[in-house]
Amino acid sequence: MFHKVQKVKALPNFILKVDFINGICKYYDVKPLLEIWQPFKALKYTNGLFNLVKVDVGGYGIS
Repeated sequence: MFHKVQKVKALPNFILKVDFINGICKYYDVKPLLEIWQPFKALKYTNGLFNLVKVDVGGYGIS
């Protein structure tokens, strides 16, 4: 079962605040991904890129 994302906000220290349409709010620490996955390294080294996070069309993911 998928939970649709209503909104997402980039917080300091590579934390995402994700609000779902069912009223649940979760915080996700992206820092571990910055060290493991090469594509995520750009988030760390490109100033302001992390703050461009948005909800994908339909609410099934974030970009």
